[in-house]
Amino acid sequence: MINFADVEKQVKILNNNFAEGKIDEPLLEKRLLDLIDMAEDGHYWMLGHRSGRWFRHNGETWTLNDPEIVFNEITPGLIEDAKAPPPNSEEEMGYDIIFTLILMIFVGMIIYTSSANWSMNWWDYTPF
Repeated sequence: MINFADVEKQVKILNNNFAEGKIDEPLLEKRLLDLIDMAEDGHYWMLGHRSGRWFRHNGETWTLNDPEIVFNEITPGLIEDAKAPPPNSEEEMGYDIIFTLILMIFVGMIIYTSSANWSMNWWDYTPF
């Protein structure tokens, strides 16, 4: 049976070893695959080494899940992760802001070009 806290510790060690160049990517992947194990619920679980989030295999695909909720138990690593901001949150927010600005410019251009084609200005228009 899987021990969620131990897997979290082992994944951190593997990530550190990979970052320091002590292990290469194929060995990292092999050791991460070795950490996939069945839990008490009868499903296989794995920890995303980049995201730090748990995934459970539902028989067909891997789905994002939280063992704390599923098993109604608290593991130390999950409490620490819950307090920390999500990984890459600032980077993802940057992309959201850029996308929003581009969308606003695009909508503004559509409105500007459609209003420029009117035969009279909006302030000259009277409905009567």
